[in-house]
Amino acid sequence: MAAAYAPFANGGLYYAPSAVRRMEDPQGKVLYKRPDPVGKRVWDKRVAWLGLDMIRGVVNDLSAYQGGLATRARIDGWQVGGKTGTTNDVKDLWFAGVTPLTSGAVWVGKQEGGTLPSWAYSGEVPTPVWQAATAGALAGRETATFIPPGGIVYRTYYRLNMAFLTENADQDPVRHDGSRRASEPATPPAVTAPEPPQPATTTPAAPQPSTAPQTDQTNAAPANITPPSAPIPNVPATAPTEPAAPTTTPWGDTTSEPPTNEPPVSDPLPDVPPTTTEPVPSDSAPTEPPSGDATWAPIPGAAPDTTAPDPTDSATPTEPTTPTPQDSTNPWLPPELTLPPRP
Repeated sequence: MAAAYAPFANGGLYYAPSAVRRMEDPQGKVLYKRPDPVGKRVWDKRVAWLGLDMIRGVVNDLSAYQGGLATRARIDGWQVGGKTGTTNDVKDLWFAGVTPLTSGAVWVGKQEGGTLPSWAYSGEVPTPVWQAATAGALAGRETATFIPPGGIVYRTYYRLNMAFLTENADQDPVRHDGSRRASEPATPPAVTAPEPPQPATTTPAAPQPSTAPQTDQTNAAPANITPPSAPIPNVPATAPTEPAAPTTTPWGDTTSEPPTNEPPVSDPLPDVPPTTTEPVPSDSAPTEPPSGDATWAPIPGAAPDTTAPDPTDSATPTEPTTPTPQDSTNPWLPPELTLPPRP
């Protein structure tokens, strides 16, 4: 794994790992010396730099509070790139990373296999181990930096500074299916206030000379002038009604009301108290009203008699008699009526 990550740091060259470089005896005689390794190019320099820029972002772009996965791999004074990894069921925890001078990987798991505790995360368990081992290997060495190759430019996306190939920097991003989608502009377009509407101006056309023969203008009406028409008054939808004639009430008063278009309102019905179920007659026979002249009291709430007296009627009205209190034993008469005196 360490050999696989080394091409990110050395420009895309892969070197086969070896465990022994040199062997000497107690007298200092060289017994074995590893041949100088020959690198194999696996990536273009620019492609290797794009990958290095990505794994450096894993370590440096986000803080632990923001959710950074490998913040514990940072080494003061050194550029660091790396990536965490966790297999299914938390059986293996990995961190592999590079610096300008080193490449290394740390694995944490059970030799016999099996799952690890649920609280174990690759950014919390193997990453600090890698950081401690690499920081020790770099101690006392002169600080070095990654050197980008030519043809690399940076653009800001999602508030992050990202590396791009120069020829692809300003193209639309590529979807997973290989098609390109329009990218959002870096800055929103400026909004300009709409200009106030200008009043429309018309220029009168210059009169054209007439080529028609001259005629007598004394009595002739202009040809292009339309005579004015009088405005049509607003005519009501219904014809006006004649004013109502004065009416004479039975009491001799004369009233005159202005005409109205509302339908006539009929006289209200007299306010007659509601009738109730007739009571069951008692054992005693009802007393019939006596014959002869009698005076009946008017029903309260009834309309007055407005019939004018007939002058031809020569009958002499009878004198009213004084009513007596109603017999409480008579159930046939309503309480509003009183009986004449008994003979």
